Amino acid sequence: MKDEMEPFQVEFFKDQQRHIALIKPCCKEDNIFYYDVWMNDEFQFSMTVNSELASPQQNEWNVALVNADKQIDPALVQSLGSAIEFHYAM
Repeated sequence: MKDEMEPFQVEFFKDQQRHIALIKPCCKEDNIFYYDVWMNDEFQFSMTVNSELASPQQNEWNVALVNADKQIDPALVQSLGSAIEFHYAM
């Protein structure tokens, strides 16, 4: 079983280029995990999954905290969320 708080890397494609993000599970609050996303040795944002059963966006990934005024592509958040889910499913 994987340590749920150990950092790991994920690969993703953006603008037809391969990128790597370091995912650092940063905290667990009320059984909800928050993940810090680092790219090029710089914190980008924290994200979490919406696990509210009554929510129409159940299991949709959301940005929880953004570094300064960075623009975050919602599709990137969903791609990274899928990569996180895949990491823990392995």
